[in-house]
Amino acid sequence: MRTRRHDGEFRWHLVRALPMHAQDGRILQWLGSNVDIEELRRARQVAEQAAQMKTAFLANMSHEIRTPMNAIVGMTSILLDTPLNPEQADAAEVIRSSDEHLLTVINEILDFSKIDAGQLEMESLPFGLRDCVESALDLVAQAAAAKNLELGYLVHPGVPEAVIGDIGRLRQVLLNLLSNAVKFTPDGGQISVDLRGRMLGDGRQEVEYRVQDSGIGIAPDAMGRLFTPFMQADASTTRRFGGTGLPVDQPQAGGDDGRQHARRKRTGSRYLLHLHH
Repeated sequence: MRTRRHDGEFRWHLVRALPMHAQDGRILQWLGSNVDIEELRRARQVAEQAAQMKTAFLANMSHEIRTPMNAIVGMTSILLDTPLNPEQADAAEVIRSSDEHLLTVINEILDFSKIDAGQLEMESLPFGLRDCVESALDLVAQAAAAKNLELGYLVHPGVPEAVIGDIGRLRQVLLNLLSNAVKFTPDGGQISVDLRGRMLGDGRQEVEYRVQDSGIGIAPDAMGRLFTPFMQADASTTRRFGGTGLPVDQPQAGGDDGRQHARRKRTGSRYLLHLHH
């Protein structure tokens, strides 16, 4: 409904009305609501501007922090190429690995800001699935070796040698799952990645990634909180292992559909990532 205010301005209203009937069918009264659409539009604009400012702030801060962090990583790598005694080399390696971890966190913050702004672009390039898995395992190999963990992967028959998609996003998903597996698996445990492929009825092929570990596992009553931001299955894990409880769901790595879920075994956990292409 369009109305004209006393100052001459026209405003649109959303009007709803519901009749209240007597037992004989007569209308006794009307109940209704009147919403000023212009006020809703202005409130939406304010909320969108606030979201844009938050996204811009996160992007700018991520960029400003990442620049000196790259310099620290580079200088630490140069330092490791110089003659150092074992104690100095270990200290420099800890600095470099910590810097690389911080850079990963910063890049994820930047990705989230791009997702909010609708500017996250996905690559569509051919890449090898084995190369993706091996590069993700290489990134956690040092942390796994420090805990004497056994790392391995197995490619089953039916898995294509190469696919078209975004290898960076897929590696990011695998790295997050593997990093969690390393964190929550006790010394001497095992972590494995299995790749399985099968043809779907519509001619597409599905690739399934299984990241499985022999860690502490997930209680059945905590499974519902696994994909909830800033929630952990057990609050005591924050004190034991650290972390903020970020959700494990990630942007798709390629193809036209992707999904992931988790299952709990008697010991440890298994994460499945399905990619359709």
